[in-house]
Amino acid sequence: MLVTQNLEHMGQLYGSAKQATRRWWVRPLLRKRETDGVFSKLAQDLEKEDPQWYFEYLRMTPTKFKELLAIVKSKIEKKHTNWRRPITAATRLALTIRHLATGESKRSLSYYLIGRSTVTLIVAETTEAIWTSMKSQCLKPPTQSTFQTIADKFLRRWNFPNCIGAIDGKYIRLRCPENSGSTYFCHKTFFSVVLMAVVDADYKFQFVDVGAEGSAGDSSIFARSSFGRAILNGTIETPEPKPIPNGTILPQVFVADEAFPLKKNIMRPFPDWVLENALMQHNGAQIEKNLSLTDFDFADDVDFLSDPEYAQKMLDDMVEWSNILDL
Repeated sequence: MLVTQNLEHMGQLYGSAKQATRRWWVRPLLRKRETDGVFSKLAQDLEKEDPQWYFEYLRMTPTKFKELLAIVKSKIEKKHTNWRRPITAATRLALTIRHLATGESKRSLSYYLIGRSTVTLIVAETTEAIWTSMKSQCLKPPTQSTFQTIADKFLRRWNFPNCIGAIDGKYIRLRCPENSGSTYFCHKTFFSVVLMAVVDADYKFQFVDVGAEGSAGDSSIFARSSFGRAILNGTIETPEPKPIPNGTILPQVFVADEAFPLKKNIMRPFPDWVLENALMQHNGAQIEKNLSLTDFDFADDVDFLSDPEYAQKMLDDMVEWSNILDL
């Protein structure tokens, strides 16, 4: 009997302690979000008084932000309740854009009078809304006409004829995922997933494959990807061979580094060809510059660092976001 009473008393104490761990439904400071929050005050002030700073803050103009908001608003807007006012669709979108465009961490964003767990949820919901609304516009399969436009720009801007894209991969650092052994351990001596892509002369992504294990090499990842198979098999619709400036008729090619195979439609560096190699390295820098968008600080993003699937989703969103800015 005494033991039973003691157990009941301990249960009551545990229940009281458990209930006491949450001191409030919403932190009092967070209630000032609509008047003092960064996204409700700073962004509006920048739009009115300093559009250039606004662009640096969100990496887009106020006009483009409003256009994107109109597209996704119905998918991210929450209903008012008797208990509390929801975070506005504009704030949700601005927060997500700030995260995708600058890599500002969720921990840092939570100091903008939005709880950290709420930030995580908002980013997930809003990126999904952007993807479902914009995917048909962001990564359209290039046509022969598109490829020809790309080739013209490569020649005009970088003096490289008949180039229809630059291929490369980038290793995105992770912590070692659970029970993965050395699967994600790359030759650069850290754990990673790989972002393989083709970009055009404007640094815009044309094809993307995200999520391959870091232990795999660029050539094998490329060969396994859908666009890699299409390029290697010659099933991708590229323009017909065309004369270069000296009159020689040559095929239209993708440029890549020495990790990729030399094919009729893939050009890679040749030993001792200094000038040609310099041009190809310059073109290879195209994709490295665009992939540098992923060099964000994920030091406190546990999900990104330890969950390859989540990392893949975030990288997909960043690729899409990069292309949205060019629409």
